[in-house]
Amino acid sequence: MDNFPVDQVEVIVARILLLVQLVAIFPLICYIFRTQILTLFGVDETMCAIVVVNALVVTICIFFAVFMPNIGIIIRFT
Repeated sequence: MDNFPVDQVEVIVARILLLVQLVAIFPLICYIFRTQILTLFGVDETMCAIVVVNALVVTICIFFAVFMPNIGIIIRFT
């Protein structure tokens, strides 16, 4: 999206819609991942376990964004 001029309305709308998509999808992926991890280890879904797993997921995502900012390398393996 950086290839398009910033002052075009279509680009602004596309960026806003992309942000809405990311904000809507990330919690769903976290929920699926959290339930799978807690089921795998046989842990009850207490508030403490949920916070720990959510913090772990967010930390992993931040580390990937910081240390591997080229998303093409990550997508190639998925």
